[in-house]
Amino acid sequence: MHRSDITSYKPIIVFLVCIVLQFAFAQLPDISVYPDSLSDSLYSGDTATHVLTISNEGLGDLIFDIDIMIEGQPIVDEDFNSGFPAADFDLSQDASYDSSQGNIYLTTANTGQTGGLFYNEPIYTDYIRIEFDFEIGGGSGADGMVLAFLDSVALGGGGGELGFYSTVASGWGIEYDTWVNGNETDNHVALANANG
Repeated sequence: MHRSDITSYKPIIVFLVCIVLQFAFAQLPDISVYPDSLSDSLYSGDTATHVLTISNEGLGDLIFDIDIMIEGQPIVDEDFNSGFPAADFDLSQDASYDSSQGNIYLTTANTGQTGGLFYNEPIYTDYIRIEFDFEIGGGSGADGMVLAFLDSVALGGGGGELGFYSTVASGWGIEYDTWVNGNETDNHVALANANG
């Protein structure tokens, strides 16, 4: 895996914009807006109050709407090509960083390994978009990986547990399973519960 792009669309920065919709034919409004922009960083549960003063000193009527626009801001945008940001990420157990290629290796192609890459900061959001590239190969192709959302940094069991199941952490994940274990099929994607 060498690319991580985690983007949240929770209201992080709020911009207020005044839009003039209509005015009298011959008489124009003279619009004054103070301040001319507002912004704030808001996390889940936070509130902010600002006063926006809109005045019309002209001869025409001013009819307006205020639109609140939400701007998505990347929380993490890391390709690992310029070094490993140890302040932001933890590598666990068998995971390693290859600086010559800018790649993260969760495990090597040997049996009995478990590795993890964890982002150190909590992410507060109701909506999230994640993009990353990964490759599973070499050896037998077992067992797969999980993109996990956990309440603490803790790897689960190896092999068919994909470093995810039997963890002491609570959460869920997207399982990319490449090996038959029990009654499942190989090469499948599933939504998974860490304690299920």
